[in-house]
Amino acid sequence: MSPRLAVSQRFAVSQRFAALVALALVLGCSKPWMEPERAPGRTEVVVVPVPRGPEPPPALGPAEVAALARAARPDVILVEVPPADWDRVRQAIAANTPDPWLAAMPDVRALVEAAAAMGVPVEPVSGWDPEIGRAWRTFVAGTGARDPFVQRAREHRRRRDASEGDDLDWVLGTPRSRVVAWEAEALESAIPDRLGAAAPSRVGSAHVAHIREAMRAHQGQRVFIAIDARYAATVERAAAEPDGRVVSPLAFTDALD
Repeated sequence: MSPRLAVSQRFAVSQRFAALVALALVLGCSKPWMEPERAPGRTEVVVVPVPRGPEPPPALGPAEVAALARAARPDVILVEVPPADWDRVRQAIAANTPDPWLAAMPDVRALVEAAAAMGVPVEPVSGWDPEIGRAWRTFVAGTGARDPFVQRAREHRRRRDASEGDDLDWVLGTPRSRVVAWEAEALESAIPDRLGAAAPSRVGSAHVAHIREAMRAHQGQRVFIAIDARYAATVERAAAEPDGRVVSPLAFTDALD
């Protein structure tokens, strides 16, 4: 590679990085409600941005997510499982047997058990489907994850996680959701043609379609959603439309003391 081309590529990466820093500052600009008291007759949504993927902050494991659900006292809990797989996942939970979704998202088992104790229903809302799965496996097997811009965004998130540690204001708060959403946006911006159906924006839209359907069925109730942190900001914006109220999970962290 010629020196001129190398400089040009580094400049392009820097420009993309700067643009997405600006995006991160405006993502999720609305503030969730910070008080635990319910608003009678109002649809309320508690969105828990569950850290998934490599090196998640350890402060928010399955037990903590379930404790937040119990403290929130929702009317329904929505979990990140595709509707097509829900019967199989429920059977695995009942039989205490392994399942790929439970291995990837252990908070699902904890939430189902908490819901049973509270007597509230659990509904699946993941938009993940076989096409997305195939696209993601193809991407992982390729070279896209080694794109310098993608690596830079990922390293930024890792540094922030290391700096903030297990501070719940960070793990559950809007700032981390913005950083994680920015990392996903970096992935899609850097290599848009390599992700296909697994592009974060497409996956987020698929999640939102299921969540909006569930929200229509639970108007005037409190809904608890545990969702991949990459999609939390998107889900919050959708949940607030047209007149829903987003309640921050930070309102219930006394249950984790």
